[in-house]
Amino acid sequence: MDEIDRLVKEEQAAQRGRFVQGVSIDEYLAKIKKRAEFLTHYIDGRCAGFVAFYCNDPKVSQAFITLLLVSPGFRGKKVASALLGGLLSLARARGFATCRLEVDVENFTAIKLYEKFGFKPVLSEGATRKMVCVL
Repeated sequence: MDEIDRLVKEEQAAQRGRFVQGVSIDEYLAKIKKRAEFLTHYIDGRCAGFVAFYCNDPKVSQAFITLLLVSPGFRGKKVASALLGGLLSLARARGFATCRLEVDVENFTAIKLYEKFGFKPVLSEGATRKMVCVL
């Protein structure tokens, strides 16, 4: 988890505090570590990226991606595609019907990736676009 902390804190600094908003970065990390599941992708012994998600309540039948983050040095190398594909396969195998996420409306690269995997926009509120994928 130390590598995940490092990646999130580096991204928070790179985005000048706009990456995680509304709570401190430490509070956010504590929350996702306590409640979320993680898939990580390693290349040459380094954490290239991870996806944090909630896929643990079959009564809801809906998975939720809370964070997908790729280390800057590994961007453009299909790490996000591998993580997203792995998560969607896991959610399907667990019997979930949909997967939901929220993304910044200006994060065009992420939106394009999500659309490639079948996510459709369902609502935009301010700077956030909510998307869903039928599994």
